Amino acid sequence: MTDLLHKLVSAVLTGGLIALVGALSVAARRRRVAREEAAAHWRELTGARPGRFRAERRAALGRLGALLAATGQEQQAAQVRQEATRLA
Repeated sequence: MTDLLHKLVSAVLTGGLIALVGALSVAARRRRVAREEAAAHWRELTGARPGRFRAERRAALGRLGALLAATGQEQQAAQVRQEATRLA
């Protein structure tokens, strides 16, 4: 009985340690990726991870194009709209 209990406790402790190390590894990887993303320039980031911020960037460019058009800067507004179209 004691040997069986010892094996059971040993297996539970081993499994718990493996789960803990795995969770710590995932957390460290997420922190590293977040730190790299925070350090990257926006264009470099969208180039490295194209699907992540594409919709937000497209929406922001659309708003910027509308603002530029409203202020009479049609040439810059056209350039911004063209860049937004490329993201679609």
